[in-house]
Amino acid sequence: MSKNQCNVDQVLAELLASHANKSYQHLVKEAMRKHLKNIERDNDPHSHYELGRIYHLGKGSVEQDLEKAYQHYQIASDHHHPVAPYYLCQMTGSHDDRKDPDKIRFITPCHRLIDIKVRLLIQAAACGAYCKAEQMFSYYLASSKPWQDGINRYHHWLKEQIQCEQDQVELGRWYHYLGFIAYKKGTISGLTESRQYYKQAHHYFQQGGKYGQAASYYYLGYWLYRLKIGYDDHDYHQLAQQYLHQAAQQGHIMSKLLIIKDYRQHYSTQLMIDYLTTSSSYAFSIVMYYLGIIYFRGVKDIIGQNYPLALHYFKLAVVNSEIETFPFPTSCMYYSLGLMHHYGLGIHRHYHRASHYYYLALQKNNDAYSHYASWQIGKLIQKKQLSSCDDIQVAIRCYKRARLINQFNGYGCYRLAKLINKYPQALPLTQDISSTYYFKLAIKCSSLSPYYKGLMHENGLGVDVDLNQARLFYTNAIQQDGLFSDIYTAHLANKARQKLNLIEVEISHPPPKRKRLDYTLVHD
Repeated sequence: MSKNQCNVDQVLAELLASHANKSYQHLVKEAMRKHLKNIERDNDPHSHYELGRIYHLGKGSVEQDLEKAYQHYQIASDHHHPVAPYYLCQMTGSHDDRKDPDKIRFITPCHRLIDIKVRLLIQAAACGAYCKAEQMFSYYLASSKPWQDGINRYHHWLKEQIQCEQDQVELGRWYHYLGFIAYKKGTISGLTESRQYYKQAHHYFQQGGKYGQAASYYYLGYWLYRLKIGYDDHDYHQLAQQYLHQAAQQGHIMSKLLIIKDYRQHYSTQLMIDYLTTSSSYAFSIVMYYLGIIYFRGVKDIIGQNYPLALHYFKLAVVNSEIETFPFPTSCMYYSLGLMHHYGLGIHRHYHRASHYYYLALQKNNDAYSHYASWQIGKLIQKKQLSSCDDIQVAIRCYKRARLINQFNGYGCYRLAKLINKYPQALPLTQDISSTYYFKLAIKCSSLSPYYKGLMHENGLGVDVDLNQARLFYTNAIQQDGLFSDIYTAHLANKARQKLNLIEVEISHPPPKRKRLDYTLVHD
């Protein structure tokens, strides 16, 4: 971290940290009300899980309460939630674990404890890679003789159940668990033995799928074929896609998300929207974020643009739990909330609250959204929209925060150029550089959005006025806006569309040749 970044982060912490934390606490309370309403309506398992996480972690201003967390996890687990059993396992131990603050259920003797934990881990891990249950299961399977014995006892019990089970749903589940155990044993065995285990896993997963276990098709598609485990004579890519699609069609949320992420070019937009909206039954953070994006932009002939609903989903996205094996930067979710409050999208403009969300984005990740957030705070300060600070020097330090990182240099230079033009004496004499210098730096930077390059050519900011070049950049900004592009890209694409319409008119009916505009009058 550079000296400049340390200094500006300290200043921003003094200005915004306390208020930002209160904004987050308010979001947690809103989310809790939503989950309680869902539970009252239909005893929603995922809402029980989310309340469990809030009490487990003590999110926001909620005090940590492991007993309440355990109770909510238990209800979610009883309804086959894919992650809740993992945390029940984490909170269960032997009497030797009584000093462990995360354990609240204690079981003896040891073999009974292991039997319970084996079942809980398999129940979570076999659903798919929603959490780290599978990694934990693999570790114990490879390294612990008592756990190996416990897994073998459960394997024996499952085979007995298959002989007498009449319920097809339960029969599919038992076959699926047998497939999961065989698959995991294959991953820690020698070459010859592993092939036998993978063949067993393939058979059991096929049977599980036959009896309605969508997760069986997920394991066939994602693990055995997509990762080429156990087979060497198939069209892996096609089979993986077919099985994942079959799992998704039967309601498997992880398969839907993987198709949206890796295979959406092969399917209709309508189907991708359907997969996303039906995934909301497990309202994980990434699902809420993608739904927010969809309603923020709207999808022609499928979903109308709805800013208030987008705002609702973004709020849930920052509080609800992540899928641990499907990482997504929280900073972009906070940035999205900041942008909507900043520009009054779906809500009245609220500059101070926007700055709080930008500050939370800045704290979460040292990534693009973190730096976008820093620049937006600088912009609010420069335009005197924050009563808590109107110091131009703080704005300058916000713009410079990421200038040493070339990937994020472009917009910082653009904002510095705008600021210097309006406040020529803002920089010390030792840094007396014209706004044109920073505009030229900005336009050379590949990370600067084409929208801003279009503005620069349209208005002669550091370059000659060139409407044709501006039109090309605005078109490029629009083309960058895809179905699941982030809100920053979507917002600039919307502005580019408006600019492009005006330019088309001006090119068709050119006015007298105009000079460069006063930089301070360019609306950005």
